[in-house]
Amino acid sequence: MKQYRKHTHCRRNLHEMTPENTIVGTTIRNGKRHTSHTCKACHRAWPGHKANARKQQLKASGWTPELYEAISIAQNGGCAICGKPCSTGARLAGDHNHVTGKPRGLLCKKHNLLLGYADDSVAVLLAAAEYLRKHEAAQK
Repeated sequence: MKQYRKHTHCRRNLHEMTPENTIVGTTIRNGKRHTSHTCKACHRAWPGHKANARKQQLKASGWTPELYEAISIAQNGGCAICGKPCSTGARLAGDHNHVTGKPRGLLCKKHNLLLGYADDSVAVLLAAAEYLRKHEAAQK
């Protein structure tokens, strides 16, 4: 195994950096592979880690893992608008009311963006639906 490691101890808690617990990055800096200054355990425990960041984001918008799971079961694992799982393979987004902060339902990425671009405005969405109806009738 090629050794990319330059660091001997984790800078967060001084764990020894071994080949098994060292993160070898995929980015290249100055023609060399990047290695992390922290061990895998500390990296996963970091609040900015992907898994931890998602939990914080859900919590900030009124979601708990239990509520997410309950609504996912109630929606049969699909989007509240189209009923399908997310086409990108990602988890469904926890939608919430931006005024009250209360959770509403789980949406696929496409429909979460749809509501976001419409500023959660029923009038804008109804106008968009009317626009589609008008042009659909013209095509027939």
